[in-house]
Amino acid sequence: MTGWSSADIMPSVYTVRSIVFRKAVHIFLAAFLTVPFIFDIKSIGLSLIKYYSTLLLVASVVNAIQIRRPPLVKVMFDHMKESREKIFNKILYEISSKKETRIYLLNLLKELEQTVVSQINTAIRDYERKVGYLGITFGAAGALLASIFFKNYVFYGVLALIVVDCTSALFGTIFGKNRLPYTNATLEGSIAGFLSFLIVLVSLRISLIYSLILSLIASIVEAYGVEDNLTVPIIVALFAKIFSLPLPPLASFS
Repeated sequence: MTGWSSADIMPSVYTVRSIVFRKAVHIFLAAFLTVPFIFDIKSIGLSLIKYYSTLLLVASVVNAIQIRRPPLVKVMFDHMKESREKIFNKILYEISSKKETRIYLLNLLKELEQTVVSQINTAIRDYERKVGYLGITFGAAGALLASIFFKNYVFYGVLALIVVDCTSALFGTIFGKNRLPYTNATLEGSIAGFLSFLIVLVSLRISLIYSLILSLIASIVEAYGVEDNLTVPIIVALFAKIFSLPLPPLASFS
């Protein structure tokens, strides 16, 4: 088997920026999953199941609308093409209309346009470009199923999704040099995700042995799950229930 070279693994600055941007969006959307842990949703007549069912419905509708719309990159490309033509015409009006100058300026603007589109593209996962933005939909579905089967232990599932997924992706992109077998995840990213979730669990005063086991499970599921947004909340909540981990005294859990 051919090894991975540093050129294959080490990212460009633009790739890192795109990952940071995508994960910032991920965290923003995932924040909706944490609403029951921050606010007393029972005060407005919602249970965990009702809240996540509503979130899943809204996310599904938004995703359905997105599927029917032109891809984001195509829309932005069309806008940039229109802007390029306006800028080009304005420049030609101000300077000499020599053929060589016109060709140079046109190619320069096209190159700039293609660079911007390329970087936007790297910020959007392939499946999201093809079938819409599924992350929040899968996340809501995972949280809903976890709350149905494992009740309040969905808390640990959502926590793992936010911490492990984001940390693994960011550190894996910046420092990842060793691919795990049968997955695109890197060893460095998975270790970072494992350690970050371990620190969070220990800070919640979970016993060290359970923190180690649950962090390892979350990291493995994140790396090898078919869709981590769906599987991480369910699997982590399952083991949190098996271990009977203590739950925080949140109003939504009372």
